[in-house]
Amino acid sequence: MLVRMDSDGGTRAEKRSRAPKTAQGIRERNRAAIESEILAIAKRHLTQVGAPALSLRSIAKELEMTPSALYRYIENRDELLTRLIVESFTSLSTAVTKAEARVDRSDFEGRFRALATSLRKWALAKPHEFGLIYGTPVPGFKASPTRTLEAGTRVFLLLAQLGADMQAFIDQQLQKSGKYMESTDLLDTAAVEGLFTDYFDFLQDVSPELIMNVLAAWNLIMGGVSAEVFGHYGPDVAGAHAMFDAWVDRAWRVAAGGLNTHTP
Repeated sequence: MLVRMDSDGGTRAEKRSRAPKTAQGIRERNRAAIESEILAIAKRHLTQVGAPALSLRSIAKELEMTPSALYRYIENRDELLTRLIVESFTSLSTAVTKAEARVDRSDFEGRFRALATSLRKWALAKPHEFGLIYGTPVPGFKASPTRTLEAGTRVFLLLAQLGADMQAFIDQQLQKSGKYMESTDLLDTAAVEGLFTDYFDFLQDVSPELIMNVLAAWNLIMGGVSAEVFGHYGPDVAGAHAMFDAWVDRAWRVAAGGLNTHTP
């Protein structure tokens, strides 16, 4: 059977099968580029007017599009806020993950410090995005957990893994010494029961006391970063870096309480 070939060596059937995919790929790339531009403008507006005042009409005007045309890419303001939240969590987790990964796995204090300092660095560089994900909720808006959960838990997964690694070290030391871990406070046990979701199921092997120590320490870090980002220390506080270092020192002592108590 003869197969008709074109001058470039491809059959007409092959070209027909390729053409729709190419056109679709171009449309997808164009759509992705427009959506990226929309989000870039939205981030700039976020710094100018804040999350509650974000307006799709204002973004459409800047893009020289009609609002109805913009709605083909972003359905409504809730969708816009959701995308901004996911992007902010992703940006934060990427920065924190890179910083924490550079530290030796056995250096628990170094890993905790990397988590804390990279969080602060990112928050100071992107205060409005930090405010969007950790600040006052936007009136009338509630993010969809199915859309934000994965991105929003990445930093906590790093923190949880640190706690799990600390527990493994404690267990190893206790096994060597022939000792046993002391019984856990019932209040700590009750407090952590709700944490054992699919994402954090591995924490069931971690002492509730250690989990609470690490969480308490991280809340100290979050409080210190939030106070600095939102100006609660007052304008132009001298020694902000030294103050944060002091926060980290105290927070680590809280987190490491289990290491000090249960290792020989």
